[in-house]
Amino acid sequence: YSYKIISDNYYLSEGLFYLNDVNSVHTENVTLKPNFASIELVAVEGAGILIDGEEKGRGSWKGILKGGKYNVECRKENHKSTFETLEIEAGRDRSVTLASPIPIIGILSLNSMPLDAKITIDGKEHGLTPRNINDLIVGSHKVKISKSGYIDASFDVVIKEGETTE
Repeated sequence: YSYKIISDNYYLSEGLFYLNDVNSVHTENVTLKPNFASIELVAVEGAGILIDGEEKGRGSWKGILKGGKYNVECRKENHKSTFETLEIEAGRDRSVTLASPIPIIGILSLNSMPLDAKITIDGKEHGLTPRNINDLIVGSHKVKISKSGYIDASFDVVIKEGETTE
């Protein structure tokens, strides 16, 4: 008799055995060899983790992958994704820290009358006017300009890649 054992995430196992008596019972001990590894992928907080284009989690993912090559993307809003090829060896469990997505930035140029007013963007202080903030991530931001003895000015700005917003 021949047998073939097929199980997801394991290598195929096949073999032969012989029975001399049609009424006899035979037990075949078979050890299946795994074709997977336990993998942990770690990314910066809030970053999406995609494996071969399928989103698996945010910030981290744990699971099993069959032996082979995988395309891994680390994605975050208003950032350029990073990509890696992950080669999985069966039985070699491991943790992989993914390269962080790269911020997409623009410039905010602020001036005021009177000068030396405090700049606050999204609740974080950024010095005094006049000032260029050269590393602001693209998207909407809340800006507040304040100086003792004067009424605060608050407004929203939209920063675009490679542009200076005044």
